[in-house]
Amino acid sequence: MSESSEVDSSKPSNTKPFNLEKPPKPSLEARICYKMTELFSTSDRQATVIPEEEENYLRIANLLIRVAPSAVRIQFNNEFYPGGLKSVLNKNRLNILEPLKRKRIINQAQWDLLFPVTGNTSSESYDLTLMICLLKHLTDIEVSDILPFPGNQSKGADLSRLRYYRNQIMHSDDGTLSCLIFNEWWTEISQAIIRLGGTSFVERCNHLKERHLDANDKEIITELKNISRSLNPVPKGLRKICEDTVGEWKKENVADTRAIRRLSEIMTTHNVAVAVGPSGCGKSTAIHYIALQLALKHEYAIIIVYNPEDIRQFYDPDCKQVFVIDDVFGIATFDENKAIKWLNMSNDIKRILDYNQAKLLASCRTHIFQHRIAKTVGVLADFSCDFISADYCLTEDERECIANLYLTKKEIRDLKSSNTFSKFYFFPVLCRYYSNNNSGCIVKFVFKPNTSSRGQALFAFHII
Repeated sequence: MSESSEVDSSKPSNTKPFNLEKPPKPSLEARICYKMTELFSTSDRQATVIPEEEENYLRIANLLIRVAPSAVRIQFNNEFYPGGLKSVLNKNRLNILEPLKRKRIINQAQWDLLFPVTGNTSSESYDLTLMICLLKHLTDIEVSDILPFPGNQSKGADLSRLRYYRNQIMHSDDGTLSCLIFNEWWTEISQAIIRLGGTSFVERCNHLKERHLDANDKEIITELKNISRSLNPVPKGLRKICEDTVGEWKKENVADTRAIRRLSEIMTTHNVAVAVGPSGCGKSTAIHYIALQLALKHEYAIIIVYNPEDIRQFYDPDCKQVFVIDDVFGIATFDENKAIKWLNMSNDIKRILDYNQAKLLASCRTHIFQHRIAKTVGVLADFSCDFISADYCLTEDERECIANLYLTKKEIRDLKSSNTFSKFYFFPVLCRYYSNNNSGCIVKFVFKPNTSSRGQALFAFHII
């Protein structure tokens, strides 16, 4: 896809009026390709060696962004005769393509290329992901969302490989690849390109692998990250709020409990889990902790949301995301409007979760979750864990682990001797509030809510 030219204001006023509509935004691949061409075509760069692992990353990115689309385009034009492409797209617009757009599998920039206001559509302007998407949904070619088995060399498998590695490169955090990984990836990607595009691509791949790169080319790594962020469906302001909030979550003290383990099991199996219980029992801490583990161990992006529309709006099928929502049906009382929204959007949320790239963690208070409407929202009601049930309430050992995070040994002994150590379901929040506010005698804090700061703690967390 070529860069859009700007209007030249120096032209005479009697020229044909320009179309003032904003032109389609160039695709991610097109913009990266332009940047790479700019960098690699400069012959007088300072010949300084860059770290090998960064060079590996640049070569793979170049292979996927500059070479792979041409090979895929050959297959695409074999499946869709260029002269009849417009007719095929119009035929499938309502039943197939528009639903893909609503699910954000096809973005607005790509949609404008498929159905331009003026002129005809052409695969020459399509990026790698758009061509693979159309081949997957408009032909019998089976394109998978996961990396195929190495022995599978079908067209669908090769398209799946290119899509998989493209996503890996675009969402890389450090812009480096070890030599071992580079060689594995290069073989997989280049062989897929050659099978799809023909033997003419052998020389192109070999040339790219041997091309000299220097230190000035390092800026492409920053450019890749900036472009990727600019196309993020989550607004910049909300991303900043999420980052700050997640930073606060990282400071939370967490003890391993049966409830947290059960919630993790549900999440692993169904991609959605709801922590249910009264205020102060540790629901929010649990879902925050699990989200952090997904981010740390499996590179999920944490997206804090407030309603189901946010999930549909911010969903990115090319990125692993975990959506986190506290008090899913209301804070102190049942919010019927919010519940109706969940009910109406349940099918969309299920489809998003079924792609296995997104997960959903939510919390809800017991009395709210028991509302008759809440029980009909299957995408949430069927995958819950009750934090005060006999199977998942805090055990004596778990309470001691929590107490050790906040209290001194003497304070723990005093609580046990007063026979209140196992009394309250909101034990976690009591310990945290007492520790944060130096609330005097621990026994007095527990026994006299109206004359101590315990009452303030319970009020602050909507327990009284």
